[in-house]
Amino acid sequence: MKIIIFGAGMVGGTIAQHLSIEGHDIHVIDSDPMLLHDLQERLNIRSLQGEADDLELLSEVDIKRADIVLAATDSDSGNIVISLIVNSLNANARIITWLRGEPFTSGLDIWRNYPLNEVRVISPEHSAVDMAMDLLEIPMSFEVVSFLNGRIRIAGFRLEENSRLVGQRLDSLDAMMKTRTLVVAVQRGGEVIIPTGQFVFEPADRIHVALIEGHELETHFEFMGLTFQTEIMKQTRITIAGGGRMAIHVASRLEKLALRPTVIECNPDRCEFLSMRLQNSVVIRGNATDGKVLREYVDSRTTFISLTGNEESNFTSSLLARRFGAKRAITMLDNEDYLQASLDLGVDAAIHPRLSAVGSVLNYIRNSKVLEASLLAGGKLEALLVEVQPGSRLAKHPVKDASIPKGVILAAAIKGGNILLPDGNMTFSPKDKVLLLTPHTQNAYVDDLTLQTR
Repeated sequence: MKIIIFGAGMVGGTIAQHLSIEGHDIHVIDSDPMLLHDLQERLNIRSLQGEADDLELLSEVDIKRADIVLAATDSDSGNIVISLIVNSLNANARIITWLRGEPFTSGLDIWRNYPLNEVRVISPEHSAVDMAMDLLEIPMSFEVVSFLNGRIRIAGFRLEENSRLVGQRLDSLDAMMKTRTLVVAVQRGGEVIIPTGQFVFEPADRIHVALIEGHELETHFEFMGLTFQTEIMKQTRITIAGGGRMAIHVASRLEKLALRPTVIECNPDRCEFLSMRLQNSVVIRGNATDGKVLREYVDSRTTFISLTGNEESNFTSSLLARRFGAKRAITMLDNEDYLQASLDLGVDAAIHPRLSAVGSVLNYIRNSKVLEASLLAGGKLEALLVEVQPGSRLAKHPVKDASIPKGVILAAAIKGGNILLPDGNMTFSPKDKVLLLTPHTQNAYVDDLTLQTR
């Protein structure tokens, strides 16, 4: 496909990176020559410097023949203008626009009217709120991605020195447990590993396991040697740093679960607004990086979530919260260096709005046989929910005989409406679904996988 991306920043650059290995004709337009140079050096793409309203540039990139156009600049209004211009020049293009501001993402009536009724709106905030709630629901997890409205989750957990898994081979653990737990990936240092039965766990490994509907969390926690407490969210004191839109969404959803979160916000006018908007939350005026404030509102029962618009503040307040005894600290970060450092220094989990929403963009761009797509492990892994096609290897052979490419693992299967953990003897029929997990560097897309119709 011919894909044109406006914006070479983190969003546009990440999507260009994931799509360029598929052989698409990728064109990236941005006004910043340094961003374009960096992408051109790393990726097989064409970069063009300029603005979206430059008709000569649009003619040069042949916008009228584009299959997909992504508006991913740092400006909401700029992305809307791009959508309008592209729609007027190429009514057949699939347009995706990246929007952050609540006026554009909460009141979607503007998108239901011509000429923008076919534009796909992607909001990083909505994706991040979902991720925050998943992290709260799955105790001790550092990352969670969901499929089929939460019926399938891939969750990450860090192994401590005393974990029962340390020093054990994966296949020996499977034999010991009555209920099977599927470890789909392991992060060790900067490496992502798809484990085989001979894999031996080490302290500080970050393991990703498949959690499926119908399997109790207790069984998976028992496998990892972790203690699971029922109703854990209701026993937790939740403190939110920041009173922005995302904090309001998270607090509102917690209120619906009969919880009473505390929100710390330094702006007095914003505090007044929060007090009126939230029904069952405690709103505190203060700075979440102030030790005196944290000492008062953080204790050993506290799950601390930092959702301010400043990554440095999120990073600092989360580390301080842990220092002052918080049971768990979750922080919102998009900077990859901060993301890795925060987990190494004691932050328990990170929410990355842009990266999580990139999965939504990839899902929309993908072949129609891909039903859902998400990134995890800092974008190093991609999970694809795919429908099995007639004539594919999985439709002809059991999994063990289907020549699954190295580095690809079947994380879950949906057969006849039931969600199952796959094994080598499982067989599939057309229209069954399978969740595939693979490093994105391995061309792990539908046309290169064993699900391709032959």
